[in-house]
Amino acid sequence: MPNCESCGRKWNWKNTFIKFLRFGSGIECLYCGEKQFVAPESRKRVGLISISPSLTLIPAVLLKLNLPIIISILCVTAILAMVLALYMIELSNEDEPLW
Repeated sequence: MPNCESCGRKWNWKNTFIKFLRFGSGIECLYCGEKQFVAPESRKRVGLISISPSLTLIPAVLLKLNLPIIISILCVTAILAMVLALYMIELSNEDEPLW
């Protein structure tokens, strides 16, 4: 779970999930109210994890699995990707460019 760069407090899973879904240009810390941004390295990692459900479709189609099995695999990998992404988020006080 991410730690606030200003106050150093660790965010809990539920609030990180809610804030992550509504993430825009920045979010306020739950404890100190300072605006926080996702660090560029963290954005890259989360981006790579978020494409993993799509990548699972390639072997599933090549193996000619049934549609319900493919959908099940896709749902499981999407949930796993979302949970993993929340644990890989790191925050920054400044909105830094990705590149």
